[in-house]
Amino acid sequence: NRVVTEYQRYLISTTPIQWRTEILPPAQSQPFESPNLGLVVELLLEYERSVNRPPLKKALKEAVSISDFLQLSRVAALPTVGELVADERGVIYVGADFGQIRMRATSGEWSSIDTGSPSPVTAVFSKADQLLAGTQRGEILAKQSSAADWKLLNSLPANEVIIDIDRANNGRWFIVAAHAKPSRFPGVLDVESVRLYSALDEKLSDLQMVKSIESKWSFGWAFSLAVRGQVIEDAYFLNTISEVEKFDTATMRMETLGPGHPISQFRVSSSGNVLTGFRNQGAFSKLSVSFDRAKTWVEMERPPYTVNDLIVNSQHSAHATRWSAGLFSASMEFLRFDAEKNEWLKLAEATPDACRRTLMTQDGAMLFCISRGGSILRFNGSNLVVEFASD
Repeated sequence: NRVVTEYQRYLISTTPIQWRTEILPPAQSQPFESPNLGLVVELLLEYERSVNRPPLKKALKEAVSISDFLQLSRVAALPTVGELVADERGVIYVGADFGQIRMRATSGEWSSIDTGSPSPVTAVFSKADQLLAGTQRGEILAKQSSAADWKLLNSLPANEVIIDIDRANNGRWFIVAAHAKPSRFPGVLDVESVRLYSALDEKLSDLQMVKSIESKWSFGWAFSLAVRGQVIEDAYFLNTISEVEKFDTATMRMETLGPGHPISQFRVSSSGNVLTGFRNQGAFSKLSVSFDRAKTWVEMERPPYTVNDLIVNSQHSAHATRWSAGLFSASMEFLRFDAEKNEWLKLAEATPDACRRTLMTQDGAMLFCISRGGSILRFNGSNLVVEFASD
């Protein structure tokens, strides 16, 4: 509106011209920069890239119209983050590209919900009949189950990526967002800090920043994903990387609760009583667990590195995934902790094509893999089962 007002005297009409072309623009090639490791190594790397190129690209290239291209992209939109959200019915949601939310019914069937935003959805909240979506451009969208359209509740600055949405029993909202700064490299998200916002109003009209956590890492997207919060009864537990902080959801009084070392991954068990704090640093990794909601912490035998994710549910139950590195690729291993032997045992191993990324609910109850071509496979405790096939 501001632009129209400023240039109105030069315009024949103030009605925006919509782009309705059905002709796809030519595809653009994106060359890989040379790693300067020698001709033989670079040829092997190029072969690995050609073998692992997703088949979805072929279908996208063969699309005959813009609408076909967009519809295909939405149906197979890839999840943007690794944390799944489950509602009271057991329905699972995860944010995805192109403004989509991938939804899994209790029957195991996957579908897509279109928020109408062109930005990737990076956070989802679901409770009762309300569904919220946070986007890569700071939008907070909401939809009631009975409503057809999404509404914009509030928005943060466009350079803030919403990465977590939660709500306490007293109605208080908690929003975690990654504050990005201009990057020297196009397409690379450089996170300057992670910010915690809170609000009591149903429509987030009183949303205010509570805390800012400065990033000490270069290109701190991994840092921002490690900052996670979880509501447990009348408290909100937040991993600030250096420690766990507990906020009283009524008074917002905060107290620091250890564990005494940096935390790369933070998980809360389904009971809400067990907290997992893992420092992912190769041979110097450390696993601390609290069985009394962060009042005290005990050190536990860590899985072999390189750890992808893990959660401890009780003194006798813990699960993890780790990368088993090969020469030019890595496979995902699924582990279980044997309390009697005090060691981690391998349950299964996926091929590099079958598991490029993992998706897990906050409590670790459900674990999925994203394949090379964008298929979704569920780990059932012993092997992978295909639930959504895009290959």
